[in-house]
Amino acid sequence: MKRPLNLRFVALIIGLVAIGGAVVTGVLWSQKKKVEAQAAVNEIREREVQEEKALMVEGTRLLDAGQPTAALEKFRVLIRRKPDSEAVRAAIAKAEELARAQQSGEALSREIETLMATAREATELGEFDRALDQLAQVLLLQPENAEALALRDSVNTAQAEQTAAQKKAAAAEAARRRRPTPVPTPVPVARATVPAEVPRAPTPTPGVARLRIIFQSPAPEGYVMIRRDDKEVFRRNFDFGRKSAGGLVEGTIEVPAGSASFKAWAIPTNRSFNGYEAVDLVIPGGETRTLLLELNAEKKLVVRLR
Repeated sequence: MKRPLNLRFVALIIGLVAIGGAVVTGVLWSQKKKVEAQAAVNEIREREVQEEKALMVEGTRLLDAGQPTAALEKFRVLIRRKPDSEAVRAAIAKAEELARAQQSGEALSREIETLMATAREATELGEFDRALDQLAQVLLLQPENAEALALRDSVNTAQAEQTAAQKKAAAAEAARRRRPTPVPTPVPVARATVPAEVPRAPTPTPGVARLRIIFQSPAPEGYVMIRRDDKEVFRRNFDFGRKSAGGLVEGTIEVPAGSASFKAWAIPTNRSFNGYEAVDLVIPGGETRTLLLELNAEKKLVVRLR
């Protein structure tokens, strides 16, 4: 005899199966979502790694191409992403050092161009001393500057021609003034003859003098230059060390005795002063004198003969 089917039991079984299926489905769905989320995270991380690698490569390329400022922009973006990266910090330090050196070189180029422009203008105006002063400063900063060397030779030639023309004109003017004025012919008068005294030979005056140049520089580096009648007779570059408080610049030269125009320059590299002075001096022959260059309280150059 068949036992009656318990519908409640069947319903319970079906319910449990459905619940189990739902749980399994939920677990599988959850795992799928986790896998998809992890894949998305991995994809983002991979993209970030590639971007960081590209920033480093591009920054290094710019650095090698001599563009440290552009390279710094790449490295600074990268260090915000990887603040603990020693490689990025080292790259930033190198780029900053090269950028400072590049800026210093650009500043030097601008200063040299300004000095050269002033020298060219002074040359065109015939102000040869000012032009030579500017060129001397250029060559102190950049001794191998070909344009400055060529312009200095040109200025020296033009100045020599100008000086020669001035001397020739002065001699012609002096000769014109020395022309004798016609006077009436005197009537000869008979006079007793007196024996003429034999004139004594004049004591020769030495035509050369020795000058000892002395300048106590407060600057550690620069140069001193002396020109006599627009001809360079003394130049001395000095370098006592960047941390020093200056030192004594000296030297001895021989110059023709007599009156002459002397021009003195004392130019420091750090531009703490800009010494220039022109004086007319009479140099005794056969003696040794001291040409003393000093800075007064206003840092103006004073030239004295002792």
